Amino acid sequence: MFVWSRPTQRRSFRLALLALSALLQLNAATASGAQPLPPDQEEFQSRLASKDWDGAVAAAQRMVTTARQAPAAPERLSAVLSQLGNAQLGKGDFVAAELAFTEALRTLEPIARSADTRLIDPLRGLGFALAEQSKHADAVPYMEKALAILRRTAGLFDMSQQSLLRELAASLTELGKPGAADQQMQYLQRVGEHAYGAEDPRITPLLCTMADWYLQRGQINEARDYFRRALYIVQKNNGENDLAAVEPLRGYARSFVRELILSNYGIRVQSETISAVPDSGPGEARPLDPHFLNADGERALLRALAILDANPARAPDALLETLLQAGDWFQIKDQPQKALPYYQRVVASVPANLDANLRDTVLGYPVPVYYPTPQLAARNLGRPANEVTERFVQVEFTVTAEGYIKDERIVEQDATGRQASQTLEAMRGARYRPKFVNGEPVETLAVSFRQTFKQKKDRDRDRDRDKDKDSE
Repeated sequence: MFVWSRPTQRRSFRLALLALSALLQLNAATASGAQPLPPDQEEFQSRLASKDWDGAVAAAQRMVTTARQAPAAPERLSAVLSQLGNAQLGKGDFVAAELAFTEALRTLEPIARSADTRLIDPLRGLGFALAEQSKHADAVPYMEKALAILRRTAGLFDMSQQSLLRELAASLTELGKPGAADQQMQYLQRVGEHAYGAEDPRITPLLCTMADWYLQRGQINEARDYFRRALYIVQKNNGENDLAAVEPLRGYARSFVRELILSNYGIRVQSETISAVPDSGPGEARPLDPHFLNADGERALLRALAILDANPARAPDALLETLLQAGDWFQIKDQPQKALPYYQRVVASVPANLDANLRDTVLGYPVPVYYPTPQLAARNLGRPANEVTERFVQVEFTVTAEGYIKDERIVEQDATGRQASQTLEAMRGARYRPKFVNGEPVETLAVSFRQTFKQKKDRDRDRDRDKDKDSE
């Protein structure tokens, strides 16, 4: 069974940090010596570079309108439709992106050979758009065809296939084909080693990608091995305080939080690095205690922050993400006073001219950083949809300025009494990153959370209900 991390508004936060990074790097050099671009194309590239997805979509739509007026140039129409699709992917409008890439592909196919490189972008984009909508069975053939064209025209180890390999592996995993997915990730590693060499510092981001892959699959020891290898390569070639060490250090720390989350699903990793948990023996399935997050992970995270603070050439988004990760670490450990200075540094770093919506995305609302999943919610996750009935408990509560939960109450449910009781108990153990106003954490009322349960149908479901009634 694979247990994936709760998103917790990760996508919107990442986009906010990208926009912030763009604002802090206004002196970035623009391409020089190139031929002048048409106004809409120039605006599109500018909007894309600044992660202004709405502006990029609008500029691409104007280019599409212009291209439609020149029916003798279908390749141009296909190209701008793909640009539109890419902007819509960035915006998160995956349905619109699917339509744009589909039209781009249909426009080009009548005039393109089977291995035409112009097919790669619409094939890849369509695969990504479908995968984002969880249409993985439809997405895989498009991504595989794009990979085949890339390898035939650019070589078996061309670096541009990296994103395709990652997304293909993710879709294969979702389709219940972990072996095939693992093959794609191992090929990704071979691509990097062929391009750079096994111990070249340039391979460290790829090793961290491999580590994150295993981390999401619950293979914690394998993930840590990749993070350690990446860190060793950086230190051997560039020294201990090189900026390239930040990513593996942060990933290594993140592995302990991932392990904590997995333990709530009954998954325990047998590793010498697990902290001792009072009154629990080795191999017990009881959840890990968040108060006992491993000290090795904490040291790695604080070392990453020290490297960033000592290097003025650091990327602004890397610093902010690391500060937030450090704050979240101490929130999870139930040490809000230690977390506060890291969060306040983030607030102080946000420019006053940043869009209000993006400012709110950074620390403008409470974000869950730890939630001990109820035991009943960890059941039946791998069963097909036609074998389970989905039930829910909707809870409303207050998040205090310290990130604790209070005044929790159920506002709606179709779950059993036992499921409701476990949800309330889990909420009391949850930890949130609090909302900040004028640089200070504040209490937030009427925060909502929905816990779902997958319950087996028919006789098993009826038996579970009977057990619930007996226990109430």
